[in-house]
Amino acid sequence: MHKKTKAIKKSMVLNNAKLSEPKQAKLSKVINKSKQEDYLEVHFTERILSCKDPEHHHYILTHCDETGEMDLYVDKEYNLKSVNWELRDEVCGEWTKEGQKYELMLTVYVGSDLDAPERKKIFKDHISTVVGLIMHGDAALIAANPTLCDSKVSICYYDGTEESSDMEELGLVKDHIYTSLKK
Repeated sequence: MHKKTKAIKKSMVLNNAKLSEPKQAKLSKVINKSKQEDYLEVHFTERILSCKDPEHHHYILTHCDETGEMDLYVDKEYNLKSVNWELRDEVCGEWTKEGQKYELMLTVYVGSDLDAPERKKIFKDHISTVVGLIMHGDAALIAANPTLCDSKVSICYYDGTEESSDMEELGLVKDHIYTSLKK
């Protein structure tokens, strides 16, 4: 299946999940909250703590405009309870595997309104930092699988339709880790 199609299907699942009561998503409770930075709080569920298989690590990164705080949720499936369904400002990510190589696939919802180009620009301006934060937050996975730093990063800017959604390659994970540390 083509990468863009996979990313679109993931976005459609997230959009449809809103319609089907997100309260039904059963997730382990957050047991390991750790303050990684002044502005990033990482939430792991019990079932992901011992999992070193990248394909089972799903991420949702959210932020608060007023406080600047960011929350990273790491679990074996998307934590739909963390999504603000009005704002839709989350970045979703997961590891996919093609042959023997992993890729970090990110998806953001830019919408189809008049502000979609502006939302896309904002996401583009911050995406390198986002990748660095995800890797910093899930550092145990990177330590257990150091070759993940050499994985490609791709992002899908989802606007509600497969035809006009935009897919972009962003280089390697390690490029973004170092970039985010410099800022």
